[in-house]
Amino acid sequence: TNKDLHTGIIPQTTMGCSPSSAKPVPKVTEEFDAKVTEEFGVFGCFASADVKETIKLNYADAEIQVKEEPRATRYSLMKTPTGGDIDSEKPQNKVYWVAAFENKEAYDVDHKERKSNQEYTKKLFPTGANKDNPMMNLSGSYMGPIWHVERSSSTTVQNISKPFITLSTLKAKSAEEAEKALASIKDYARTQAVGPLRITLVRVADGIMPGPKDATTLQWVQEWSSESDYKDLTQAKKTIDTQPAVVSGETLTVIEFNDAQHFR
Repeated sequence: TNKDLHTGIIPQTTMGCSPSSAKPVPKVTEEFDAKVTEEFGVFGCFASADVKETIKLNYADAEIQVKEEPRATRYSLMKTPTGGDIDSEKPQNKVYWVAAFENKEAYDVDHKERKSNQEYTKKLFPTGANKDNPMMNLSGSYMGPIWHVERSSSTTVQNISKPFITLSTLKAKSAEEAEKALASIKDYARTQAVGPLRITLVRVADGIMPGPKDATTLQWVQEWSSESDYKDLTQAKKTIDTQPAVVSGETLTVIEFNDAQHFR
């Protein structure tokens, strides 16, 4: 088994904010209809014994990935959580990222066969917290189909390299309720004129790694131009995380990252 966190078998598990001083939410009158694309991707979550080294290795490989792999669409290195619902999991030693590819073939061929990625993997796993079973350091990760909405055609906006990022995990009351929430999230991502720069969404049951398939859990990553945008829209109840189909779920956790790096 190749233990590359982008290429190997990842044990599958699932990977709040207080309002700030509110600014007026921008009024938008134009129609908005973004495209939902289907891709292949990784929601990475790596338990590290040396966080600085893990981040350094991921940063270097991310730069290479988006430059040398023709079908690697983007990479966001979220680093470690800085706010939100982090107390219960104590994930301060966990490094998070999202890597996206046009399709699984791009991942299997371009990514797995890149020599520099293979070297990166050899260096990464020794930084893990679990030395006895290194693959368990990836518990909380996802690999498989993803839905993505790039919500701006503006090159200037797309190239914001240091977004504020949120990772939301919804545990619905049933598989049927999860499907309703999934449809609601896609619709919001596609049509809501004011919101994040981009949204990436997964249904945990779609993961390709072995293990139980949880049909009630959804996860989505939102990248914002600033933390204040996120806080203001949350207070105004104009985010995915405040929509009825989401808040009616059994549990919803949101982890925040204010030191992220976006590569494309």
